[in-house]
Amino acid sequence: MPFEIDFLANPSVKQDADAICFRFWNPGLNRYTICIFDGGTSDYAESIKKHLKNYYDDPDTIDFIFCSHPDQDHASGLREILELYNVRFIIWRSCWKRARFRT
Repeated sequence: MPFEIDFLANPSVKQDADAICFRFWNPGLNRYTICIFDGGTSDYAESIKKHLKNYYDDPDTIDFIFCSHPDQDHASGLREILELYNVRFIIWRSCWKRARFRT
C-alpha cells in the first residue's frame, strides 16, 4: 500500500482529542516515511505506541512529528513518544512568538 492514514481513538478520554498516524512509501529511501500528527492527551501515548508496533512494523524512528498547536488535547501525548523514539523532524506551530506575558 503506498500510504496509510490512521485516526486513533482512545475510549478512556472523555474529550475530543486528536492523534493521527500516517505513513507513505518513499521510493527514494526504499522504505516508509512515518509521521504523527498531534498526539492527543497523555493517555494517547500508549495507543500510539501500540499502533506503531502492531501496524507500522515497530519502528525505532519516526520521520516527522507535526503538532498543530500546544493545547493539552493535541500535544500531551507526544511527550512520551519523543522520549521513546528517534525523531528526525518536529514541525511545531510556534504560537509563543505572539504570546504576551506579564513581567
